[in-house]
Amino acid sequence: MALPLVPENQWFYASLPNLHASCTIIAGTSGPRGPWSPFGMELNDGLVVLNETRLLESDQPITFPGIYGFMMNQATVQIAVAQVFQHSSSR
Repeated sequence: MALPLVPENQWFYASLPNLHASCTIIAGTSGPRGPWSPFGMELNDGLVVLNETRLLESDQPITFPGIYGFMMNQATVQIAVAQVFQHSSSR
């Protein structure tokens, strides 16, 4: 389970080394939002807030309407993953 991004855990995340490999971040945006949601109004997949998916400030996650654990069953997500693999293998 991921540590929540709260001030007392910031030292842990700050101590992690930068990733020196290419990666693609895919995030869902269909989680609950609103005053009753633990995520408030932030986009989320029901488990992770979109802003928690970034490794670096410059990261640009690919977003899809979906909920954590079910997104990989969506054809649009599968096509996006296949395109990432095709693009990275052609380099």
